[in-house]
This record gives sequence, C-alpha cells and structure tokens, in this order.
Amino acid sequence: MNIPSILRNLFLFVSLSSGFSANAQNLTPVQIKQIEDIARFTAAHINSNVNKQEFKQEMLDQGIISVNATAVGRNVRSEYIIPVRMPPNAIKEWLDETKAEIIPKICALNKNNNAFNRGLSYTYAYSNVYGEKLGEVFVDKATCRNLEL
Repeated sequence: MNIPSILRNLFLFVSLSSGFSANAQNLTPVQIKQIEDIARFTAAHINSNVNKQEFKQEMLDQGIISVNATAVGRNVRSEYIIPVRMPPNAIKEWLDETKAEIIPKICALNKNNNAFNRGLSYTYAYSNVYGEKLGEVFVDKATCRNLEL
C-alpha cells in the first residue's frame, strides 16, 4: 500500500520547515515543545487534507477508506481503515510488505529533518472496516539508523 503523495509532500514540508540545534538526548523543554507543535501541525494538516476531493480519490485508489491523524507528544499517529479482511497468516506478510514500503520512504523524506533527528516520529496504524487491527508501522530516527537508511 502506497503512502498518498499528499502525505509524502507533507513530510517533506515538515523536514524543510524545522530547525533545531540540540541533540535528541539534550533537548530543552522549549525544543521538546517545538517538536510537539510540529507533530500537532502535521496531524492537523493531514486531517485537513482528508476532506479535499483529490486526496479522497487518491485514498480510494489506494484502498484506504479513511485516515485520522493525531499527535501524541512527538509522535504523529495516522490511523488508516482499509476495506479488507485478511486471514491471520496473511496479515504478517501484508504488514511486512507495508513496512518495507513505508520505512524507506519516511527515512528518505526525513533524512535532513532536524525535528525527526531530535525525536519526531510517525506511527501508521492499520485496521479494517470489521474492526480488526492489522498492525502498526513505527518510524523514528533509530528505525532508520538500525536499517542503515
């Protein structure tokens, strides 16, 4: 499943719009608040785009029924609902494929993102229309570093 190009552009915007000069381990309360503000702004921007017709069509084209984004601290959590029911043995394979697609893209888009380097992270949570949780993909700087991305 592809990340809609609108979201990719948003992450690029976030990566270009942040500017901090401390290490993740040495953040001041002001810097932490700035990153949390970026997370809130990003979530709000995702949610505002959900109502735009071109975004709705792109979501439907990719098999996504709805998206809801929230900010939890320095994490942007996007919850996707997709119209599929998968047998349990297929969920792991699907989630592995989803991770393999999402993680490199988010790492590349955030390579020079100071907020990402200092704790901004993303969670992509998937469930289906039947209320079944399909899994989550978490991406932060450590994820990218561990995968050498």
